[in-house]
Amino acid sequence: MPTSKKTINWYDKNAEGYAAHVRNPKDSVYHSYYEKPAMYALVPNIRNKNVLSLGCGSGEDSFHLKKLGAKKSFGIDISGELIKIAQKSYPQCNFKVMDMEHLNFPSSSFDFVYSSLAIHYMEDWTKVFREAYRVLKPNSRFLFSCGHPV
Repeated sequence: MPTSKKTINWYDKNAEGYAAHVRNPKDSVYHSYYEKPAMYALVPNIRNKNVLSLGCGSGEDSFHLKKLGAKKSFGIDISGELIKIAQKSYPQCNFKVMDMEHLNFPSSSFDFVYSSLAIHYMEDWTKVFREAYRVLKPNSRFLFSCGHPV
């Protein structure tokens, strides 16, 4: 089941506040000091690679992956308002409104897929995993994190 309309509407309505929150380390302690450093430490060498961020939000992770040397950094999110912020903030990356259960990319088009705290919005992760696997080139990686259920 895709992301609920309620969740999409919340992120569209609160996009500016969400972007300000994740960009402020004093306001997003968990993101800034725990989750992001742990995820970034696990990113493989992506220099000159094509990478995709699922549930990219306002684009910070896509930009980080670009700074790590990605040839092309793509980000997708279901929130059109967050994608507008990402496009404006990080023009060196490519962003599209897209459902992570239905990726509009050719098979085997990415060297690395990344998703930070987004897949837990899906009721069934099977479609996301299948789509990530489909768009990954052989012997590539999918790195993801999710919120703990408690």
